[in-house]
Amino acid sequence: MGTQPQVVSPRAVEAPEDLAFWSEFAIDAHWVEVYPTVREMTAAADLAAIANVRSVVPLEPIRGDAPGSGLAVVGLVMEVVTDFTGSGMSEFTLRLESPVEGEEYTNWVEALASRLPSGSAYFALRETEGGLYRIMNSWSVWIASGSGLTAPLDSHFEDNRELFEGELRGLTTYDQLSQYLFKSV
Repeated sequence: MGTQPQVVSPRAVEAPEDLAFWSEFAIDAHWVEVYPTVREMTAAADLAAIANVRSVVPLEPIRGDAPGSGLAVVGLVMEVVTDFTGSGMSEFTLRLESPVEGEEYTNWVEALASRLPSGSAYFALRETEGGLYRIMNSWSVWIASGSGLTAPLDSHFEDNRELFEGELRGLTTYDQLSQYLFKSV
């Protein structure tokens, strides 16, 4: 993270549908990898970037140890707008847990593909097998709107917002977030 990342017009979230899209993947996983600040999470990430969703792809379920304990997942093909880790990637696939499985899965993937977010999002991710990326915790995805930054994967974000107030207060754009992360890391 030695050189300042180039910011290429990320799109702020303007539509409530964008928040609804990301909130559909909400998961109580803030404990998985704990970082006291977004800056520290960015520094620890295999990939930290601002990106846009380009498409949705079905993925094979992750097999569990016991019969019937698999996990349905979906892939979001992401276009990198700003790369904080210097990976040089122009796109990546984000693997997220699907809220549905079985027969509903195919219909859900098709519906999801028809309502992709119009805005960008910030990601702090871990690389997994097959070159896919996964979230590090419930605060691995942030979206910017006129009212500030929100972590839509945290289903209790309104209660947890105070954890980030000191660090992210007053930041409402991806340019501001980029400048803060670059100066801090």
